[in-house]
Amino acid sequence: TRRSSDLSVSFEMQLWRGPCGFFIALTGAASTLAMFSVILRAAPTQIQKTATWAALSIGAFSAMLMHMVCTHDTSTHVLLWHVLPMIMMIILARFSSKKLLRW
Repeated sequence: TRRSSDLSVSFEMQLWRGPCGFFIALTGAASTLAMFSVILRAAPTQIQKTATWAALSIGAFSAMLMHMVCTHDTSTHVLLWHVLPMIMMIILARFSSKKLLRW
């Protein structure tokens, strides 16, 4: 027999359940790139740390907006489609910042 958590994860992995994740990833990435232009003008000394915090704040804001209108409220859904895209965006921003943010 399968546990209910196994069924929940496989159910949540269906793409029709995850437009939230795509919204968070796209709006977060667009906003983070816009924030990178502000960061370039500020000329911070710790580029990776600055990019990480910028992506975290923008990603959290995007996730909050989506969570206000999302009709799915299971913990599995929130983890897979709200938190995971934000974490991936933060990691991408941290490691791409050295190439994208130089002067």
